[in-house]
Amino acid sequence: MGTANSGFLCAALLQPAVGYLLDSYWQGESGAGARVYPLAGYHAVLIILAGFSILGLLGSWLMRETHCRNVLDEPIS
Repeated sequence: MGTANSGFLCAALLQPAVGYLLDSYWQGESGAGARVYPLAGYHAVLIILAGFSILGLLGSWLMRETHCRNVLDEPIS
């Protein structure tokens, strides 16, 4: 449950960050009432999102498998 909730937290925090990053690349161009961002903005956003995905993958490798046992009283190894 904690893993799922932290995933939702990251999604909630990354959305404004992605918007801010895209806005920083905006050059004032609009089309059909929407902002048109340059390709470099999308590249920067995808690099950030890929980096957070890699961090999540690395974090999942550091989690300990309990095999459905209560491990609260066991020493951490």
